[in-house]
Formats: sequence, C-alpha cells, structure tokens
Amino acid sequence: MRIQFIGETASAIDKKTDKTLFVNYPQIPWKQIYSMRNFISHQYADIDPEMILVTLRKHIPLLESTVKQIIEDLQQN
Repeated sequence: MRIQFIGETASAIDKKTDKTLFVNYPQIPWKQIYSMRNFISHQYADIDPEMILVTLRKHIPLLESTVKQIIEDLQQN
C-alpha cells in the first residue's frame, strides 16, 4: 500500500507542477513510480513479490535520499 501511495503522490506532483521537479531530479524514474502504482492497483493478482522486494531494497533508499535533497533545496529557495 505504501508503494501505491508513493506512486499516487508522484502522479499528483506531476499533474500539479511545471515538471521542473522531474527535470531537476532525473535520477528518480518518476513515470515508472506511478506506473508501478497503476500496476499494483489494477493488476494486483500479477504482482511479483520479488519485484516488490527489489523495489524496497534498491529503489526506495534512493528515492528517500533524493526526497530529502529536494526538501533541502526547496528550503534554500
């Protein structure tokens, strides 16, 4: 459910911003994040547990560190 929430939030940011966030932080695969949300939400019977585990171990830490950097950058502006 938290992966879905992250994807939903990324989608909302994409719709409400001028896309500079995505351009300024290209190390994050923004579109893949909300594509994964859609997959989990609509094709939950086909979810590969290994894919979820890789996401949690490999991709979430990068996302977390980038979000912290985004917050720092926004506070400086």
